[in-house]
Amino acid sequence: MAYRTIVAYLPDADSAPRTLKAAAVLARKSNAHLVGLYVKTGLRIYFAGSSYYDVGMLETMMEDHNARHEEQSAKIRDMVNEMAKAETFPCELHISETVKTDATEAVLAHARPADLIVCPNGAGDKQIDPEDADVPVRLMLEAGRPVLVVPAGWNGDTLGEDITLAYNGSREATRAAFDALPLLKEAKEVHAVWVDPTLARDEDLTRAADEIAVTLARHGVKIAAETEASGDNSIARAIIARARDNGSDMIVMGAYGHMRLREMIFGGTSREILNLLPLPALMSH
Repeated sequence: MAYRTIVAYLPDADSAPRTLKAAAVLARKSNAHLVGLYVKTGLRIYFAGSSYYDVGMLETMMEDHNARHEEQSAKIRDMVNEMAKAETFPCELHISETVKTDATEAVLAHARPADLIVCPNGAGDKQIDPEDADVPVRLMLEAGRPVLVVPAGWNGDTLGEDITLAYNGSREATRAAFDALPLLKEAKEVHAVWVDPTLARDEDLTRAADEIAVTLARHGVKIAAETEASGDNSIARAIIARARDNGSDMIVMGAYGHMRLREMIFGGTSREILNLLPLPALMSH
């Protein structure tokens, strides 16, 4: 089992280098087909109570909007072409267009047939429109595929060599563990960490993650079970702290939340992880 098709969502030229770098590291591991995806969205207009736009203003806004897309897509095309020349795995760029102001539906259409989605993390970035910042969240909840989120500032040379698997026995955490199996099997070391386990009386809390560790070990994963007390920290902060202590270059965890009446409801720990994320995280719902 290996990832054979990886889709890297590239919303802008600023985040594209780190997103492509992370996707390339994983594509090399299994000679996967890497598809870079840029989406040209429709013009987003915000109306205030006193706003007025005449035809000339709208035409100018549309021209600027289209020019920005052309500039961004050209820069990204150059990056993907350079990668295709330098790498041995197949690599290509798809440019999609939608009249919608939100790229999510177009990304979902391209990403659902893939084995893995890679995208930049926009959570907590005040420079990014909230609609764009939540694209990774919607991908996690709606794509049915694992999503590797790459944080701003990441420029690591390794990915998936040492992995912290945040596990708590839930459906989402279990799904994430097995969606990440191709990476877990190749990792030099995996730490299955259960934060604040709550088990039946007289059960040994230190053995909380043992069962998933034993199961994954049967697949050849080099894994150790660990527990962590959050103490004064939140669970998200405890996971990140343990990953740093382990020297991990990736976190694997479940994404908690659901869509209800088109309103996104995302779990508190998952949301906080994205807001604090210091290293790439593979999240699955």
